Amino acid sequence: MAKRRLIFDEFFFLQFVYALKKREIKEKEGIIFDTEGKKYKKLFNSLPFKLTEAQKRVVEEIKNDFKSGKPMNRLLQGDVGSGKTIVALLTAIMAVDSNYQVAIMAPTEILATQHMNSISKFLNDMDVKVALLLGLRLVAYGQGNNLVPSGRRNNCPPDESLDRAPGGQRH
Repeated sequence: MAKRRLIFDEFFFLQFVYALKKREIKEKEGIIFDTEGKKYKKLFNSLPFKLTEAQKRVVEEIKNDFKSGKPMNRLLQGDVGSGKTIVALLTAIMAVDSNYQVAIMAPTEILATQHMNSISKFLNDMDVKVALLLGLRLVAYGQGNNLVPSGRRNNCPPDESLDRAPGGQRH
């Protein structure tokens, strides 16, 4: 019985801390993003396919969150090939249109490289710098304007750039 009580107390404490953190985040002021910027429109209009109804719905939900001025916490999930990457890219380009830097994360280096290749193709004609960061290594990719060999990324001061390892040490 004592073991069950300890387990309950631990879960209760974790849930309590989570609820406090969630409330704290909701009270913060978020960023209002430009959801219909030039780059977004150019990307959306250049897609070689039509979005599915589910993709359209999710993009609209994210746009509404971006316009609300409240912090957003969202997990995009779906089957392989369901179009998560294009939704993530459309979302990311909204932030870029609002002069923010974006990181799209992937669980493996293989998937990160695949995302990098497909995203670079979609953004090839745009003035958006794209870089692949694996672990703490920056791998330069892209063509022309999209090639980022080192240092500073789009609209990011050097001290906030992705080229700093934990502890502020350059890699």
